[in-house]
Amino acid sequence: MRYYHTLEEAKNEISRDLKELAVVYQSKSVQDKVVAQDPGYMTHELMNYSYSISSKTLYSDTWFWGTKNLNADYLKEELHERINSSANPGNAYKHDEEYWSQFIHKDTGQFSYSYPERLHGNLEAVVKHIIKNRDSRQLWIPIWWEKDFDNRDNGYRVPCSLGYHFMVRDDKLHMHYIMRSCDFYKHWAKDVILAVAFAEQVKKAYLSSGNSLKLELGTFSHTIFSLHGFAKDMKGVF
Repeated sequence: MRYYHTLEEAKNEISRDLKELAVVYQSKSVQDKVVAQDPGYMTHELMNYSYSISSKTLYSDTWFWGTKNLNADYLKEELHERINSSANPGNAYKHDEEYWSQFIHKDTGQFSYSYPERLHGNLEAVVKHIIKNRDSRQLWIPIWWEKDFDNRDNGYRVPCSLGYHFMVRDDKLHMHYIMRSCDFYKHWAKDVILAVAFAEQVKKAYLSSGNSLKLELGTFSHTIFSLHGFAKDMKGVF
């Protein structure tokens, strides 16, 4: 596993790994779009990529980086919906509507899935279990559901994220984020920022529960089975 000090360092090193170590092939589909004849989707892929960021300023670092380089309005609204609702489609997507609207199904007016509906209620459940068993190894939040096997086979979009796992050790809340697939140039930074922000909300909810034991944000670890970039997004990068 690679170890980085900051999100910026991780970004730079992963970009270099994509240039030097990637497997290159033509993707047949992306999300639920057929792209087999589109050279823009020539794919540079790192398989089974894992890294960890350990920093006392991890939360502030990710949000600073996000607000300077990404769509801060989208991030804030998406986090709000992931914490407070089971929205599908919600309002966050409207801050990047040109991209996200193509995935809304006309017959339902919804996405095939949303993170708010997958995460709904799980923050409270994790905090409750931490209070019950602080050393638990069972603090898993599944984002991939059983029905996604059928959705996958029927051509629907399925979550790129498999789940979040938490552990409390030495008064620190450690998070390991497992993904099957991640588009480095379009989604990686947002996925990391929102995952770390979710961990921060778990920490805050625990501290506000009246428990006398302290809790700080610990390491953020990330495993991605397919970390990739597309040719159309890599022009001028290298």
